[in-house]
Amino acid sequence: GDCWNEIPRTFDAPGNVKHDVWLASLMEWRKHHLKNHTGEIYHEGSLVWTRTSFVQPQVHAYDRYLFDGAWTVDRYLDDLKQRYGGIDSVLIWPTYTNIGIDDRNQFDYFRALPGGLSRLAETTREFHQRGVRVLWGYNPWDQATRQEGNHWDTLAGLLKATGGDGFNGDTMLTIPEEFWRSSLRVGHPIAAEPEGGGYSCAGNWTSAGWTPLGWGYF
Repeated sequence: GDCWNEIPRTFDAPGNVKHDVWLASLMEWRKHHLKNHTGEIYHEGSLVWTRTSFVQPQVHAYDRYLFDGAWTVDRYLDDLKQRYGGIDSVLIWPTYTNIGIDDRNQFDYFRALPGGLSRLAETTREFHQRGVRVLWGYNPWDQATRQEGNHWDTLAGLLKATGGDGFNGDTMLTIPEEFWRSSLRVGHPIAAEPEGGGYSCAGNWTSAGWTPLGWGYF
């Protein structure tokens, strides 16, 4: 919808408005939007890590620090430790630059990683052993390749199978609730991270209740 083309804005400074009037308007805005905000994800113990996930690079599957004939998680993390002190989570992205060359969908590219899903599960465990959480890149615009049902169901099942912790919603200002509900149905709560930071779609901020992560470019 039109939401995808909106330019997110922060609140304007007081300007010529008296500070107490300006502050009261912010408090009223907050009160109004909290009516539909349950915040249930923030009570999920398995996702407490999202509160301190500050540094998260995006890594493509062809990064030779991560894979150079074999998966080398320690080499990749050691390099980042030396470069800028280490990371809290990592976003794995295997679809670029291959998606679209045939009818394989974005999930097939995770399955096609060297060693398949079983090796990806082991790679995820290796990240976890170093205290790093693992997110997958999700492309909502992947609509013309091989279809296999609802994206939220497929993604939740694959993340559970590999022990993944969540996903980044490419191009998405916010994340539909179906992704959160699907992860609960399979017994594997996941963290959703909209690229757009979780900004409101048509003035509705309820998605903040199931999107504990956002993205900043640095």
